[in-house]
Amino acid sequence: MALDRALCPRLQQCSVSHDIAFVGRVLTWKLVAWTLRLVCVYAFLLAFHVPAAPWTVLVVVAAQNVAASVPLLPGNAGTQQAAIGVALAGSASVAEVLGFGVGMQAATAITDLVLGAAALGLVASPCRCDRGSPDPWSQAGLRPAGGRA
Repeated sequence: MALDRALCPRLQQCSVSHDIAFVGRVLTWKLVAWTLRLVCVYAFLLAFHVPAAPWTVLVVVAAQNVAASVPLLPGNAGTQQAAIGVALAGSASVAEVLGFGVGMQAATAITDLVLGAAALGLVASPCRCDRGSPDPWSQAGLRPAGGRA
Protein backbone atom coordinates (compact mmCIF):
# COMPACT_ATOMS: atom_id res chain seq x y z
CA MET A 1 0.00 0.00 0.00
CA ALA A 2 2.84 2.38 0.82
CA LEU A 3 4.48 1.43 -2.46
CA ASP A 4 1.31 2.36 -4.35
CA ARG A 5 1.21 5.79 -2.73
CA ALA A 6 4.91 6.33 -3.47
CA LEU A 7 4.63 5.27 -7.13
CA CYS A 8 1.31 6.94 -7.94
CA PRO A 9 2.66 10.52 -8.28
CA ARG A 10 5.58 9.26 -10.39
CA LEU A 11 3.26 7.35 -12.71
CA GLN A 12 0.99 10.36 -13.10
CA GLN A 13 3.99 12.50 -14.08
CA CYS A 14 4.97 10.00 -16.79
CA SER A 15 1.46 9.61 -18.15
CA VAL A 16 0.35 11.39 -21.30
CA SER A 17 -3.13 9.93 -21.33
CA HIS A 18 -4.53 12.77 -19.21
CA ASP A 19 -4.34 15.08 -22.23
CA ILE A 20 -7.15 13.78 -24.43
CA ALA A 21 -6.38 16.20 -27.28
CA PHE A 22 -2.77 14.96 -27.40
CA VAL A 23 -3.88 11.33 -27.44
CA GLY A 24 -6.34 12.16 -30.22
CA ARG A 25 -3.61 13.77 -32.32
CA VAL A 26 -1.29 10.82 -31.79
CA LEU A 27 -3.98 8.31 -32.69
CA THR A 28 -4.90 10.31 -35.79
CA TRP A 29 -1.32 10.30 -37.05
CA LYS A 30 -0.97 6.61 -36.19
CA LEU A 31 -4.14 5.84 -38.15
CA VAL A 32 -2.81 7.84 -41.11
CA ALA A 33 0.52 5.96 -40.93
CA TRP A 34 -1.17 2.54 -40.87
CA THR A 35 -3.49 3.50 -43.72
CA LEU A 36 -0.55 4.65 -45.84
CA ARG A 37 1.33 1.45 -45.03
CA LEU A 38 -1.61 -0.70 -46.12
CA VAL A 39 -2.02 1.34 -49.33
CA CYS A 40 1.71 1.01 -50.08
CA VAL A 41 1.64 -2.75 -49.59
CA TYR A 42 -1.40 -2.95 -51.88
CA ALA A 43 0.39 -0.89 -54.54
CA PHE A 44 3.51 -3.07 -54.29
CA LEU A 45 1.40 -6.22 -54.59
CA LEU A 46 -0.13 -4.86 -57.78
CA ALA A 47 3.26 -3.72 -59.12
CA PHE A 48 4.79 -7.17 -58.67
CA HIS A 49 1.74 -9.00 -60.10
CA VAL A 50 0.89 -10.71 -56.84
CA PRO A 51 -2.86 -11.13 -56.31
CA ALA A 52 -3.90 -8.11 -54.25
CA ALA A 53 -6.90 -8.38 -51.98
CA PRO A 54 -7.58 -6.78 -48.59
CA TRP A 55 -6.86 -10.10 -46.87
CA THR A 56 -3.55 -10.44 -48.73
CA VAL A 57 -2.51 -6.95 -47.66
CA LEU A 58 -3.27 -7.74 -44.02
CA VAL A 59 -1.38 -11.06 -44.24
CA VAL A 60 1.68 -9.32 -45.72
CA VAL A 61 1.70 -6.62 -43.03
CA ALA A 62 1.32 -9.27 -40.33
CA ALA A 63 4.21 -11.26 -41.84
CA GLN A 64 6.36 -8.12 -41.91
CA ASN A 65 5.61 -7.45 -38.25
CA VAL A 66 6.48 -11.03 -37.30
CA ALA A 67 9.72 -10.82 -39.30
CA ALA A 68 10.58 -7.51 -37.62
CA SER A 69 10.19 -9.11 -34.18
CA VAL A 70 12.89 -11.69 -35.04
CA PRO A 71 15.99 -9.65 -35.95
CA LEU A 72 18.32 -12.31 -37.34
CA LEU A 73 20.13 -10.13 -39.87
CA PRO A 74 20.61 -6.38 -40.24
CA GLY A 75 17.53 -4.84 -41.81
CA ASN A 76 15.81 -8.24 -41.61
CA ALA A 77 17.31 -9.12 -44.98
CA GLY A 78 15.94 -12.52 -45.88
CA THR A 79 13.78 -12.88 -42.79
CA GLN A 80 11.08 -10.63 -44.21
CA GLN A 81 11.13 -12.44 -47.56
CA ALA A 82 10.82 -15.83 -45.84
CA ALA A 83 7.88 -14.64 -43.74
CA ILE A 84 6.14 -13.16 -46.78
CA GLY A 85 6.87 -16.33 -48.77
CA VAL A 86 5.24 -18.48 -46.13
CA ALA A 87 2.30 -16.08 -45.80
CA LEU A 88 1.65 -15.96 -49.55
CA ALA A 89 2.38 -19.63 -50.29
CA GLY A 90 0.01 -20.86 -52.97
CA SER A 91 -1.29 -17.44 -54.01
CA ALA A 92 1.61 -16.55 -56.33
CA SER A 93 4.79 -18.07 -57.72
CA VAL A 94 7.95 -18.14 -55.66
CA ALA A 95 9.64 -15.71 -58.05
CA GLU A 96 6.79 -13.20 -57.77
CA VAL A 97 6.70 -13.39 -53.98
CA LEU A 98 10.48 -13.14 -53.68
CA GLY A 99 10.58 -10.23 -56.13
CA PHE A 100 7.82 -8.52 -54.20
CA GLY A 101 9.62 -8.94 -50.86
CA VAL A 102 13.01 -7.81 -52.13
CA GLY A 103 11.61 -4.95 -54.20
CA MET A 104 9.48 -3.58 -51.40
CA GLN A 105 12.31 -3.80 -48.87
CA ALA A 106 14.76 -2.13 -51.28
CA ALA A 107 12.33 0.68 -52.09
CA THR A 108 11.65 1.24 -48.40
CA ALA A 109 15.37 1.27 -47.55
CA ILE A 110 16.19 3.73 -50.34
CA THR A 111 13.32 6.02 -49.32
CA ASP A 112 14.44 5.88 -45.68
CA LEU A 113 18.03 6.73 -46.65
CA VAL A 114 17.05 9.67 -48.85
CA LEU A 115 14.59 11.15 -46.35
CA GLY A 116 16.97 10.50 -43.45
CA ALA A 117 19.84 12.24 -45.22
CA ALA A 118 17.60 15.21 -46.03
CA ALA A 119 16.42 15.43 -42.43
CA LEU A 120 19.99 15.15 -41.17
CA GLY A 121 21.03 17.94 -43.50
CA LEU A 122 18.26 20.17 -42.21
CA VAL A 123 18.95 19.43 -38.55
CA ALA A 124 22.74 19.63 -38.78
CA SER A 125 22.89 22.80 -40.87
CA PRO A 126 24.60 25.67 -39.07
CA CYS A 127 22.47 28.45 -37.66
CA ARG A 128 22.62 31.48 -39.89
CA CYS A 129 21.82 34.22 -37.42
CA ASP A 130 21.15 37.70 -38.65
CA ARG A 131 24.21 39.87 -37.99
CA GLY A 132 22.04 42.72 -36.73
CA SER A 133 20.35 40.63 -34.07
CA PRO A 134 21.87 40.25 -30.61
CA ASP A 135 23.84 37.11 -29.85
CA PRO A 136 21.55 34.56 -28.15
CA TRP A 137 24.46 33.24 -26.06
CA SER A 138 25.27 36.60 -24.56
CA GLN A 139 21.60 37.34 -23.93
CA ALA A 140 21.33 34.16 -21.87
CA GLY A 141 24.62 34.80 -20.09
CA LEU A 142 26.11 31.60 -21.52
CA ARG A 143 29.06 30.74 -23.68
CA PRO A 144 28.87 27.85 -26.12
CA ALA A 145 31.28 24.94 -26.05
CA GLY A 146 34.45 25.93 -27.84
CA GLY A 147 34.47 29.46 -26.48
CA ARG A 148 32.85 31.22 -29.44
CA ALA A 149 30.19 33.73 -28.67
